[in-house]
Amino acid sequence: MSGRSAPPSGYQYPSLDQLAELVPLVLERLNVATIIGIGVGAGAFILAKFALQRPLQVEGLVLVNLDPKAPGWMDWAAHKLMGLTASTNELILGHLFSQAELALAPPPVRQLRERLEGAPNTGLLWAMYNSRGDLGLERSGAGSLRCPVLLVVGDGSPHEDAAVECNAKLDPTQTSFLKMADGGGQPQITQPAKLTEAFKYFVQGMGYSE
Repeated sequence: MSGRSAPPSGYQYPSLDQLAELVPLVLERLNVATIIGIGVGAGAFILAKFALQRPLQVEGLVLVNLDPKAPGWMDWAAHKLMGLTASTNELILGHLFSQAELALAPPPVRQLRERLEGAPNTGLLWAMYNSRGDLGLERSGAGSLRCPVLLVVGDGSPHEDAAVECNAKLDPTQTSFLKMADGGGQPQITQPAKLTEAFKYFVQGMGYSE
């Protein structure tokens, strides 16, 4: 047992929109004026939302496994059917890793499975993520990300199709799309050196030197 207590009855996990609204408060507390944001999955969604709301505070974004769309009814039906035969933790693992990774069960998969077993709020977190709204991304206009963006996804990732679709909605003059070979579902874990190198070139392209 982890010793971590479950959330109180009636507790509602904050939505991704609510978490995005907290980012300015965190930056103010830290006395940070602008950021180059790096986010994965839900974190990428939150940072993209923040950049849409506060474009002057975001110099650039590195977004890994971003799915900008609200889940459709087919996603809802698939989750319901899968929920009949799989636990919430297994659904989360299937969301994070490719089927090949789940079959091989490398250390990152095993470690996360163990951590999820001791986490008391996975059901609330999963429900919150699947109730997200649509970012409403556009190549221009109010729904456009106005900063340089490095969009990253692993080859064979569960998020590959969503990332490709997301790339089509971003300004091509501001966006670099990196599909990492052998990156799997979590390229920041499986290919950290390659992602670090890509990040270095990304910030250099923004005008920052080594």
